[in-house]
Amino acid sequence: MGGESREFPIFNVLDDRESSDVKLTRDDLERFGIRIDKPPAQGFVTLSDDELAVRGFVRKVVRQRAGRLIARLKEMHGKEFQIRDWQQARADVERLSAEADLLQSALSGELAKPEGQIDEGEKRRLETALNEKLGEIQRRETRFAELLGGDPKDPAIQKKRALVENLLETVHAEGPRRWDIACELVTEGAKLAVPSGSQVDLIELLKQKAVEIEAKGKQDEAEKPRRMSMVRYFVFSTKFGRDQLTDEAILEIDPAELDFRAPQGRLTELDKALSEVRRYYTDEDDLATVMVLTDGRDTTPAAERETAAPRLKPGIEVVTVAIGNPKPVKVLELLSVSADREILKGDFLDFKLKIRADKAYRADPASGKPGIEVKVILCEDSVTNPVPYSELNGRPVRGADGMTIELGSEELAEVKIRFKPSVTGKHVYFLKLNDDRLPDEDTYRNNVKEHYVEIIDRKIKVLYLEQRFRWEARALNEALKRDKKLEYQGFFFDAQDGWTQPTSNYDEEVKKNVKPLGWPFFGNGKVVREKEEFFKLNYDVIILGDIDPASPFWRFEYWDWIEEWVSRQRGGLILLAGQSYNPSAYANNEKARALYPVELDFPSGYESQVNRAVLKYWRLTPAGRAHEVHRLSSNQDRNDELWGKVTDGNYEHGELHGLYWYQVTGGIKPAPAVALSRVARDGPVAGDGEVLTAAMPYGNGMTFYCGSDDTHYWRQWVGDYYFYRFWQNSIRFVASRRLAGKQQRVDVYTDKTKYQVSEDVKIYVELLGDIYSEVVQNQLKELKELPAGEDDAEVRRIIVDVQARSQGRLTSRRVVLREVSWSPNLFEGVVEANEPGQFDVWVRGYEESRKTPHRYTVIAPIAELRNLTLDIDGLKERATKLPPGRAPLAYQDGKRLYLMTDAGDAALEIRERENEVKGITTLVWDRNEDRFGLRTLLLVLLILLLAGEWLTRKLVRMV
Repeated sequence: MGGESREFPIFNVLDDRESSDVKLTRDDLERFGIRIDKPPAQGFVTLSDDELAVRGFVRKVVRQRAGRLIARLKEMHGKEFQIRDWQQARADVERLSAEADLLQSALSGELAKPEGQIDEGEKRRLETALNEKLGEIQRRETRFAELLGGDPKDPAIQKKRALVENLLETVHAEGPRRWDIACELVTEGAKLAVPSGSQVDLIELLKQKAVEIEAKGKQDEAEKPRRMSMVRYFVFSTKFGRDQLTDEAILEIDPAELDFRAPQGRLTELDKALSEVRRYYTDEDDLATVMVLTDGRDTTPAAERETAAPRLKPGIEVVTVAIGNPKPVKVLELLSVSADREILKGDFLDFKLKIRADKAYRADPASGKPGIEVKVILCEDSVTNPVPYSELNGRPVRGADGMTIELGSEELAEVKIRFKPSVTGKHVYFLKLNDDRLPDEDTYRNNVKEHYVEIIDRKIKVLYLEQRFRWEARALNEALKRDKKLEYQGFFFDAQDGWTQPTSNYDEEVKKNVKPLGWPFFGNGKVVREKEEFFKLNYDVIILGDIDPASPFWRFEYWDWIEEWVSRQRGGLILLAGQSYNPSAYANNEKARALYPVELDFPSGYESQVNRAVLKYWRLTPAGRAHEVHRLSSNQDRNDELWGKVTDGNYEHGELHGLYWYQVTGGIKPAPAVALSRVARDGPVAGDGEVLTAAMPYGNGMTFYCGSDDTHYWRQWVGDYYFYRFWQNSIRFVASRRLAGKQQRVDVYTDKTKYQVSEDVKIYVELLGDIYSEVVQNQLKELKELPAGEDDAEVRRIIVDVQARSQGRLTSRRVVLREVSWSPNLFEGVVEANEPGQFDVWVRGYEESRKTPHRYTVIAPIAELRNLTLDIDGLKERATKLPPGRAPLAYQDGKRLYLMTDAGDAALEIRERENEVKGITTLVWDRNEDRFGLRTLLLVLLILLLAGEWLTRKLVRMV
């Protein structure tokens, strides 16, 4: 059982060798008057001989079934039936139904709003539009009755309509249902699969053999045995929502009525189906052979399989005919792509890909088997326009050979790509796995994802206010002046009169546009004296250094301005500690205290608590290790080499120079403030340590705190690069909300993107940085009210909303995810796929996630019927052994299993049993054991037309 896809769009030419057969099929159907819709897009691939044979056989089924049904329809209708008119009418109704679904969803969404927030005008408009649409659908439905030429309630007309629908399902653009294939195989006169050297169709052959057996069994004409048809047809398909099998579970049918039947059930519990056969026969009946036409995928819940009733009594032969594609399904799927939605021109765009791979493609360390190599391709604005990128999983990419990864042993793999766009504007980027399907891969369609990004050609406008030329300020000032992504202005309070304040100086244009300041807040050649004028300066980032609050250049109201600029104008504020004033001199200013992510409560004698002669280091917290500010290398191992890491409770410093001074504070504030690094020494980690760097969302903006002015020491051993990179990261981080708020910080995805009804959907939420407190701040009340298990006390949880758009309804439910032990900031939860439709997932109460939800699809039963995947092992398990001496086919493994292309050969098996001796009579009964004379000889061919993998649970809960 499984939800994998084996696409079968038979009207696509996937290989040059099948182009003539595809043309023949299309021409035949067009000749019948059938319009063929455009098949789904599919990459051109090289098919194996087996795949070609199966695809050719299915097209043969379609041609024969379509021709036969058209002829029968003409006979019932009394004249040519204009099937194109019906197709057009059905297309119109489907279009109107889809429009009605959207209106119903919008109306449901409006009605779902809290009382007092419903827009009554919008509600009335939607209700009116929906009623008009439903009325139009009803009027269009009458067109069907006109085309059929009778009363829709007339049973004969209903049969005619069922025949038409079966015809159109057979010629569907994505291929026929397995129901259509199975029905055509057992139709009298259908020579789709005949034994080698014979022209007799499957059913005729079976009837001939039944007559032979019956004739050989007759002994006494005076005896009047109970008469029973030698060949009988049954369908098995447990009906929707039934927990127990009923008399309706297995039904005897007239084969002539198959053209008017459609798959109605929901379960294909094979063992129960075989057990049901016993209800029709007594121990005195000689049930010889059961032939089962199915895909073999049993939907019996695993917990019930051990207690399933016995299938059939010993001695009854079971022949299985596999309806589907025998090629094993192998899956390679690009599940999700994460990246920022907006970046500055010249910045790197980092893509994170989640890949799901079949076991056959993955590495097997136990056997030493390597994983298959997968090429990761990036295309810009067109799926056929590949562009080079800079890094793959942290390693430089030089040419096409560097664009491949080897799959590991895990089912889910993560791949990172770093790319620098060169053209501004809005772009769509396509991420592809390989140029085509891998060998035996089910489909290439799920190997491609798209991601929309806007490249902005503008600079980040930065203001740096500093008191004096301390070493940190000198180095930072030089970094800011040279950064080509910035429009930088600085103001040093202690600069001599007449000294020109610093600005960006990397080219003549920026020198012309960015003027030196004459005051901390200065514009249009004058000092800014009003808050509104300050806002018009349009700074994205302000860096506040070690400023003396008593300086004549600083005014008390500036803190009010900055606080409102951050909270309402989405400003980014960096607070750079200093040994004189920042933050120790601001503890009594409420607006200043509010902006710091650390508590400005200083212990007594804190000035003497820091030994400036002892070298200390920056130990990243788990949050800081994942945070963009501290990402000095896109390769995590290299990042650890620079910062150092904790191993078995011991901290080992990295390549970056340590620090001598830091600011003692009252510790990190409550969530959503988060500590990114702390003070550490080499050796055992004892306690948390003093906060060094921290971040906190404040209103609509962001603040970042650096509690030491010793980052300039990093330049001593490794040069300017990492010092510059750290401050570039910090500036871009706090500017993210000001720029557009489109940087992705939460990644929501599922373990697959397409599911069958009844499967489990695994939902993941990954926090890109330690932003848990910020993300769940609107969930805190609900999280506290959740029942806690024994191991939930220390486990963080997140609530996601799953919104379903299904059958015209818009519904929503919550799912609780728990943090996994093996990956910090990764949360996992499970929800059942109990109803077909489209489903959107986002983090509850977190607007960023709500705007860009993750979407997955649950396939409706009719779509699953086109899934021609087989469970060959399940078919072999239920088939009985081939008799001694019969040469097995390559795939049989000694079992009475036949592919649908060999169904005629399956008919030969009805005479044979494992204990066969010479003579057909001895096979059926033994005179010596029948002291009452000859019993009725009975051969029953039981044909189970199983609809395939359907629901294993009642559909009573909405996802």
